Amino acid sequence: MSFLFDWRQGGEVVSRTRALGNVGGQLAETSYRPDAGIVAQGINVNTGQANTVAITAESYYRQFYDRNHEENNVYDASFLKLRQFAIGYTFDLKDGFLGLKEGADISLSLVGNNLFAITENPHFDPEQLAVQGNGFVSGVEDMSYATTRSIGFKAGFNF
Repeated sequence: MSFLFDWRQGGEVVSRTRALGNVGGQLAETSYRPDAGIVAQGINVNTGQANTVAITAESYYRQFYDRNHEENNVYDASFLKLRQFAIGYTFDLKDGFLGLKEGADISLSLVGNNLFAITENPHFDPEQLAVQGNGFVSGVEDMSYATTRSIGFKAGFNF
């Protein structure tokens, strides 16, 4: 059995994927979108009374998560990842098995890569980078693909 954990502590990352997902209502946090609109908490500056005016859900979420408000989309870039896990067994083959020499063996393993990650924001990988022009921008995640998880089988023969 073997495993590889990867841990990074500190740093910040801006998630534009989360910003756009929240504005558009694709994420669970912003799926509440009543037809009557949402009454935002706050004070009416003209009357000094609590706000009672409803605005559309898109307008409500846009004021918090739009790209013009990136400070609301900054997250801790710390993570703990299980990069690889493997479990296997080696079968020693007896002398003469299929005509093989003594000491021959077969190893079989189940291997998984990128099996889980613990991060502050479950919607993106904090290691992803944004592409701008012909370069990469660290600290910004912008509509990145998810990290690929893979599970495979490994066989080894020694004869």
